[in-house]
Amino acid sequence: MEAEELLKEIKASLEIMDMYRSYGQFVVEAIEALRRLGEIVASPTEETIKEGLDIASKMHAELSPYGSYVPRVANTLDEALKWFQEKSQ
Repeated sequence: MEAEELLKEIKASLEIMDMYRSYGQFVVEAIEALRRLGEIVASPTEETIKEGLDIASKMHAELSPYGSYVPRVANTLDEALKWFQEKSQ
């Protein structure tokens, strides 16, 4: 997936997650992490790619049990994780 495509998916996922903001701090932190992933994808450097990989890995693991409730967000995190893994090599 190209960076521009991933940015669109991150933006769509942010809109979805924003609907769940009232569910608690866990969701708020996920929104902030998604925003950071978007910033990194928009302007990646060697250092921020490592940060993005760490964030994407953590989010992927944390969202895993809830993926069926927010499948588009889960798919976005799958794609982000792949993107960061490719860029970090």
